[in-house]
Amino acid sequence: MVLIYSDQKSNRLDYICRQLFRHIMGFDYRITDNVDDLQSFDGASICYSTSYKGVGIHMVPCGLLFEKSISPQSPIVSEWQGMPVFFQTEGSDVPFDLFSASFYLISRYEEYLDKDTDKHGRYKAENSIAYRYGFLERPVVDEWAVALRNLLQDRYDVVPEFAPSFMYIPTIDVDHAFAFRHKGPIVNGVKILKALKSGDFRMAGYIMRVLLRLKRDPFFNFDKLRKLHSSVGSEATIFFHCGGRGRYDKRTFVPSLRYFFAKRKLSRSMRAGLHPSYQAATMQKLFALEKWVMERAVCKTVTNCRYHYLKFTIPDSYVMLAHEGFTDDWSMIYSNDPGFRAGTSFPFHFYNLQNDKVYKLMIHPTAVMDKTLMSNKGMSAVEAYDFIVSLSERVRAVNGVFVTLFHNDHLTDAFEEWRGWKAIYGRMIHHFCN
Repeated sequence: MVLIYSDQKSNRLDYICRQLFRHIMGFDYRITDNVDDLQSFDGASICYSTSYKGVGIHMVPCGLLFEKSISPQSPIVSEWQGMPVFFQTEGSDVPFDLFSASFYLISRYEEYLDKDTDKHGRYKAENSIAYRYGFLERPVVDEWAVALRNLLQDRYDVVPEFAPSFMYIPTIDVDHAFAFRHKGPIVNGVKILKALKSGDFRMAGYIMRVLLRLKRDPFFNFDKLRKLHSSVGSEATIFFHCGGRGRYDKRTFVPSLRYFFAKRKLSRSMRAGLHPSYQAATMQKLFALEKWVMERAVCKTVTNCRYHYLKFTIPDSYVMLAHEGFTDDWSMIYSNDPGFRAGTSFPFHFYNLQNDKVYKLMIHPTAVMDKTLMSNKGMSAVEAYDFIVSLSERVRAVNGVFVTLFHNDHLTDAFEEWRGWKAIYGRMIHHFCN
């Protein structure tokens, strides 16, 4: 066990110590504000104080964890042991406030203060400290925790009570269950006419064969996905869109019983979650209705969510999830840039800075999305595979959790745009799960 002395206690300090010591480092810990406890303790200890008490690894606080409000911060990034760090301090064994810096990133402190959003109302990656200083693709909180664990082990020869191990979790978003079926005669008629006008007779014929039930709809590939993940025993999670049709919700016009029962079948072998519609992200009654629809389909309580278009705001979106009974969210990733939005690969509980309260809702950071690599970064399927493996090595180095996001409609060779991605997805699943 590690004893942590602090001149004062706070919810923020307890929250970040629980995340760092129990979930990332594998140590049990205790926080005390009694100097005698520290000086009489025979074991690994940390003195988190402006003045050193003569015992323990000394860390100087910058004050963030003892504040009761949300105030503007201007962190400046420097380097320590090859890692980017901020909230620098002097006269201590660790030259920055590791606890406050970790809390700043994991709590998404900066997202409470910055109201400059994109057209979807999302916080912009380029406004984050990680993006501006070039460490978005590093799980820096995990790296700091490993460095602190090494320091504790070198000084006290202690062994963690439990050691985390690298874990890979593939996730799939279902925005479109069908490419052509159940879209209605007008939509498909326009698609066929466009194909004929451009001289793409192969595509026009392909659409007709799908509509005549002579060929399977390319997006309805759920059985193949189920068999792929079952073959390697992966703990995959799949998120189903259950909302209506709109500008950013390209669902079907005609309800499909096949899609209804596909959800039920897949939920038996894969963890099923809700992918709320674009409008439901800001309309709680609609959100609750879509959750009800999803639960009718899978015949069980749905507790996992990933927001469509990654359209969420902190803290409002997470407060809504908690209110609706969700226990896990998988939206913590930027739409346009891969990496670690919260600075960590490990799941963590949502901390609401507005009321300094820890929620039961668990946030699962997602590291990379297929559309980001292809559409925003211009990568080919092969380049994307190499990038994903390279990014995963940073997570493996800290024994973290590596989560990827792919879409079912991108895992087909029916369309030129995404041709080859199905193959690299299967290669990726076997690489991580075998």
